[in-house]
Amino acid sequence: NEDCGQMSAWFVWSALGMYPVEPGSGQVVLGTPMFKRAVVTPQGTNQVTDIRARGLHARAKFITGLRWHNADGTSSPILSRSFMPVRDLAQGGTLELLMATKPNNVFGRALTDRPTSTWQAKGFVAVPSITAPRTFQEDRAYIELDHLQAEVALEWSSNGGATWQTYAEPLEIQKTTNVLARSVLGNDTSAVVSHRVLKVDHQWKLSLDTPPSNQYSAGGNHALIDGLQGGEDYRHGEWQGYWGQNCVATVDLGQIESVKQVEIRALQDIKPWIWSPREVLFYGSDDGLNFELQTVVQSTLAENDEQIQIERFICDEPLKARYLKVEAKGRGTIPEWHLGRGNDRWMFLDEIVVDLTSSSEL
Repeated sequence: NEDCGQMSAWFVWSALGMYPVEPGSGQVVLGTPMFKRAVVTPQGTNQVTDIRARGLHARAKFITGLRWHNADGTSSPILSRSFMPVRDLAQGGTLELLMATKPNNVFGRALTDRPTSTWQAKGFVAVPSITAPRTFQEDRAYIELDHLQAEVALEWSSNGGATWQTYAEPLEIQKTTNVLARSVLGNDTSAVVSHRVLKVDHQWKLSLDTPPSNQYSAGGNHALIDGLQGGEDYRHGEWQGYWGQNCVATVDLGQIESVKQVEIRALQDIKPWIWSPREVLFYGSDDGLNFELQTVVQSTLAENDEQIQIERFICDEPLKARYLKVEAKGRGTIPEWHLGRGNDRWMFLDEIVVDLTSSSEL
């Protein structure tokens, strides 16, 4: 859960008596620290940054001024600014905060003593937004571009930027397409954004007995047969996540086919509670009602294997069927040796791959 990490970082910053209110500004805003002294080693340097709150106690919580002592021994006079440049803190030195029981009328009062709150960049043009599916099975799909500013001209390219065309209406595509887009305002051009739309070369349909978690739906019920395969980072959005439950997916091939092999992929990354299924059962059916078990494939990964990896469950028993059912069974609750002990586990699946016998092989 990223929020937990963010809140932890917020608390660390605040406890040190500073906070990056506007990331990227190069400034941190000063506040009341929790400690009379804290020592931090900035990344990439052997110097330390020593933060000292002179006179800090329960009632003395107001900063009346500060001194900055450089690592080379030089020091500033007492300053009334309410911020510190990040570059100074990153080079090492001593930040001395002067604390008092009452605020004064000088610290942070002048405009020059306040952190910068607005930034202007000449020639900046925001990138356009792209609205398009990630995959499509139909004959055609459409890509739409938009921008917050009506006066901005939009341009697109489908040949890697070799040539650009002015956008006037939604772009119709009939095959896998990589589109680039940019915004133009006068003599200024935005950065380039891109989107890939994959044309799926089948008309299969998929149904799920149990829906995946809304948080990890990978775009919908057909994500398991959309042609997009998840990588080793579960946060990228291609994996379907199942929380404390099995997954039963049925693929309708549209007609009876000669199937050489069926495969489903699963992710194991046990630190965020993601385990590969305990086992996967593969079934075949002609009518979608009566299914015959083809094979059961057990996981080969140990429960305590912390390596992030993708496990392939493969049924290589040839069969003739219109409907293929894949049932992935989870491993139950998290064992005692894990930090998540007693909780349900995640099971992340993608993609179901069906290898059909071609007409030349019959």
